[in-house]
Amino acid sequence: MEKAQNNILQSLKAFYRILKDGGSVVVGLGKYAFDDKKIFEVDYGVKEIEGVHVHHKWLVSFDLQTKRKNWKIITKWNDTEDVREYESYMLLPQELETLLKQVGFKNVRTEEIVPSEYDYNFVAEK
Repeated sequence: MEKAQNNILQSLKAFYRILKDGGSVVVGLGKYAFDDKKIFEVDYGVKEIEGVHVHHKWLVSFDLQTKRKNWKIITKWNDTEDVREYESYMLLPQELETLLKQVGFKNVRTEEIVPSEYDYNFVAEK
């Protein structure tokens, strides 16, 4: 996960470098990072694709202590079930705010720019 943290820092530095003075950056974080909900399910239901009924579902869980996000994607069609599991680094709000300031951004704040059930935005200025 150290590599993920470094990649995030390098990306923020690149944003800072290419912005004009007074420019702003907006970084979206999933709202999961703002509450204690540990798991959620997104069930896309059954869709017909080329004559085949396909059921697609995501199971997502979060571990705030290890900062890991795990998700399982389950797709079922006919008598087949495909399960794929992934893991990623979970950037938390306090960490993002610290990194933005470390890079040199000012006036770091959170805003809900476009109402969404998934994303919350950090806005910062150069």
